[in-house]
Amino acid sequence: MSKTNINISVVLKSLVGFALGLLAMALVAEGYFRATRVVTPAFNRVDDEVGRARRPGLFWVVFNEGFSMGRFNEFGYNGPGYPPEKDKGVIRIALLGDSFVEGYQVFDRHHFRSRLEELLNLSMSDSVEVLNFGRNGFNLQYNYIYFSHFVQQFNPDHTVLFLSSIDFGPGQADQLMPSVEVTDAALKIVPPDEALLQRYRKAERFTHQAYMLSMLNAVRRQAISVSVAEILLDKFYIPRPKDSQKDVAERSGLSRTERLMLRDMATSTNLLVADTDASLPEEFKTACRDLGVPVIPLGEMLEVKVPDALYWPVTGQTGHWNHEAHRAVAELLHGFFVSGGR
Repeated sequence: MSKTNINISVVLKSLVGFALGLLAMALVAEGYFRATRVVTPAFNRVDDEVGRARRPGLFWVVFNEGFSMGRFNEFGYNGPGYPPEKDKGVIRIALLGDSFVEGYQVFDRHHFRSRLEELLNLSMSDSVEVLNFGRNGFNLQYNYIYFSHFVQQFNPDHTVLFLSSIDFGPGQADQLMPSVEVTDAALKIVPPDEALLQRYRKAERFTHQAYMLSMLNAVRRQAISVSVAEILLDKFYIPRPKDSQKDVAERSGLSRTERLMLRDMATSTNLLVADTDASLPEEFKTACRDLGVPVIPLGEMLEVKVPDALYWPVTGQTGHWNHEAHRAVAELLHGFFVSGGR
């Protein structure tokens, strides 16, 4: 046997040994993640009507500026599993918004949903149920679709829609999410491409079971969302305004689609808009007044009560509402409801 053949054989054996070792490490890591649940598999399943829907019954653990764990209820939203059928004498309040409402930074018992429900049940004669339909990254359009195809079936008497200026931008395009089109004087929700949905359903066999794959995907998303400059400069890094924020600041007026979405939601429920950071377009607030939709200046009121509402001492990070802010949000909303919306 020639020297060249011997060298090739050694290299092949080394590569096979490395591959087997890597596979063994991956299997051990997968077993560890499954046993400890420090990593959560894919949060979503593909749904024909709402696109990305939360997986009913999934136990999740989230580490961010805060920490929490919980389980999506059997209906696919956070908090107690209140069914679509509502008992007589029950007042239902649906919370709708983005990651601030979803609130993965705190346990449900510390979330403003839980505290608001507790306060209202102590001060009102009727039984009150507060349902958390917040979804990370949802803008006005996605909230409208989610309300129309999912939230509305739970028969909310009141719906609190949490918005800021960024929710009027185009948002991040998601091919798995439906879109909204205007036809005559009405809105039409266009479902995602069926062929694309079918491909993702096949992928769910792996993403719903592989904890290791979920962790690698989270690392990939983090690498995309955080720039090298932000990592190197850390707290000295000064972020540039996002394109969607600049678009909102530069444009004038509301689109016809936005006006119709607001009108449809106000017709379907007792709608209340919470301005989360005092940045809602004046045109939108005017449209709300024209439709009789109250707008709570939540951002301004919260800044007075909790100046450091976004700061987390435990991690030294700034991000979503902290525990003190959740208590304050619950108290502010409670005051609005018990005063009869004044």
